[in-house]
Amino acid sequence: MNKLLPLVLSLGCAYGTQFGPNSPQGTAEETDIQDKYALIVVGSSDIGNYYGIPQSQNPFYIDGVMIRDRLEQNGFKRENIHFLHGADASYAKLTETAVELSRKVDGNDAFVAVISTHGTPFALELEADSQMMRSGQLEDAIEKIRPKVGFLYIDACYSGSIVRDLDLPNYVRVSSTESGTPAYSSTEFSGARNYLKALFDEGSDANKDGRVTFAEAFMASNESAERYQAGLNSQMADMASFEQQMYYGDNASPYENLGPYRGE
Repeated sequence: MNKLLPLVLSLGCAYGTQFGPNSPQGTAEETDIQDKYALIVVGSSDIGNYYGIPQSQNPFYIDGVMIRDRLEQNGFKRENIHFLHGADASYAKLTETAVELSRKVDGNDAFVAVISTHGTPFALELEADSQMMRSGQLEDAIEKIRPKVGFLYIDACYSGSIVRDLDLPNYVRVSSTESGTPAYSSTEFSGARNYLKALFDEGSDANKDGRVTFAEAFMASNESAERYQAGLNSQMADMASFEQQMYYGDNASPYENLGPYRGE
């Protein structure tokens, strides 16, 4: 979500290929992953009209905890999940962590990054910094990590603009909203939470092969987000877009996956 909701249009170019409902449907690629790593960034403690709420009620923080737990349930070791929030939600710490991960993650591994925060079409908030992190800075940090299977989810207002403009050949990238539109997040729902649930949900496995691809999760989570939005009656929900966007680099595929799902 974005505090100021600036009326700005992002004029960028897409790096990689966009995946959508009319894209060719493929089967899950065999993914022999050695180790799984993750970076979760909670970029803000404030959201909407909830300023000053306890951390335990901050939707961004709830996102981070629930996503961390979901990853752990599906083969990610706690020591391989880096969780940045509060005083650690800074670009310096993000870069330090990315360098550390770049020394561990190799061409046999999977790496997942999730960022939940406020955004503009060009930048993301990191609450420990006085200035927002520009999309180019994020790209510089993440591109250091070069896994076999790379995935980045940005959950923020205008995240569609940022995800589109990142040049990350090894990554599948998903945003919580379209370019140029606000996102929606609450203690009950967020795009990131909804997508990660779908990624390890048997119900998302359209061809029933025991693996949920990034593409299958994308389709399933967009459908569930549409149903959720239809049941809401709020001005914030009416202003927001729940339509995720997905792009993938030249060395990535929407039919990659993180291995067999284990569910809850």
